[in-house]
Amino acid sequence: MIKISFPIPGRHLAFFTFARILLNTMYRMVYPFLGIFRTALGVSLEQLSLIITVRSLFGALAPIFASIGDSRGRKTGMVVGFILFTLGCSLIFFGKLIPSLPWLSY
Repeated sequence: MIKISFPIPGRHLAFFTFARILLNTMYRMVYPFLGIFRTALGVSLEQLSLIITVRSLFGALAPIFASIGDSRGRKTGMVVGFILFTLGCSLIFFGKLIPSLPWLSY
């Protein structure tokens, strides 16, 4: 008798399926509520759409950034990620203080 085994046990497959559904829902949940977010944040729909587009572009660049960790080591990848995160947070924090960056004023 031939026994067929799957590479992933059933409970793991169920967990990964649930996790993927949850992540996809969280990622795409923003689109139906763009109007509400636009009103609450006081920005135009074009600006909010641009922010979501930039988020998606960075997601598309993830394989490039992931290769840093693979080729240079985990510590280097984490340091590069932390530096990019800090720069992004600094831009948001200091956006109102720099008059030449009106697109950062919120």
